[in-house]
Amino acid sequence: MPGYGVLPASEGAGLLPWEWADSRLRASRNYWVVTLWPDGRPHAMPVWGAWDDDHMFWFTSSARSRKARNIAGDPRCTVATEDEQHPVVLSGKARSERRHPTSRS
Repeated sequence: MPGYGVLPASEGAGLLPWEWADSRLRASRNYWVVTLWPDGRPHAMPVWGAWDDDHMFWFTSSARSRKARNIAGDPRCTVATEDEQHPVVLSGKARSERRHPTSRS
């Protein structure tokens, strides 16, 4: 990472191991989710979420919320832990999944 004093992976042990990031993602409960408005502006919202064993981030939201509508229009997003000392920031694509409560007989 030029300018940050971190060596590239090909030049030594300057980068932190994935396990470091994974453990912080698992420990966090508060995250920031950044999605894109239809005109491309960023939209950041704090959410409660969970990082699972399959390295997937989950959070709930109303289908009518701005972040859900943004994801439906453009799945590109960024998720960051709330830890201001040692944040973990991931970028990727989101998808919506509808979950319905099961009924008991």
